[in-house]
Amino acid sequence: MLFRVAETDQTISFSPRTLVIAGFTGRDKAAVDEHIRELVDQGIQAPESVPSFYLLAPDLLTHATPIEVPTPETSAEVEPVLLCLPEGWYVAVGSDHTARDLERVDIGESKKACPKPVSTEVWPYEEVRGQWDQITARTWASVDGQDVLYQEAALEALMPVPEIIETFGQKNRERVEGAAVFLGTVPLLTDGFVFSDHYRIELYDPTSARRLSYAYQAKRAKEIVP
Repeated sequence: MLFRVAETDQTISFSPRTLVIAGFTGRDKAAVDEHIRELVDQGIQAPESVPSFYLLAPDLLTHATPIEVPTPETSAEVEPVLLCLPEGWYVAVGSDHTARDLERVDIGESKKACPKPVSTEVWPYEEVRGQWDQITARTWASVDGQDVLYQEAALEALMPVPEIIETFGQKNRERVEGAAVFLGTVPLLTDGFVFSDHYRIELYDPTSARRLSYAYQAKRAKEIVP
């Protein structure tokens, strides 16, 4: 995959060796516990550990739009995505697009069911490390032809990046280099999931007014015209 470093002519080529979805990475442990209880009430199994790490096939990471989804009940999850290259870390914005009906059966399988769209532009992590907590993650979902703000929160809601990577690396040290790591999502602004066929995701850095954004479509196979 090719990525462009934002506001430069530099491109990087990245073929992920591992695709990692980090779940339940909220910094507020009480809120994470409450979220898990809410999931259990909806019939979704509690995770075996917190945070949780789901290892997926690297070829699920994609710049494609539309993406092909297996059921009508799928939705976006905006996340910062860390690309762990040998020469340094880069940050993209991605969507842990998930099959919600499958989530009630098995969280891991629901993650595997959908491609994971990711922006074509990246920031060097070192450029944004100092203001990381102030960066805002957002999702808009198309509802009746209008973009509705679906998720929004600053990244201070998530565990610090080094802590997530260190926790993952405790049992997966050899997998860190070459990994694409989805670092966790932020709360919904709606009462429940919005199943749309158009989403827009964004990371916005208020200290520099820069943003990484990506828009994509989610379509059932029969709806995709070659």
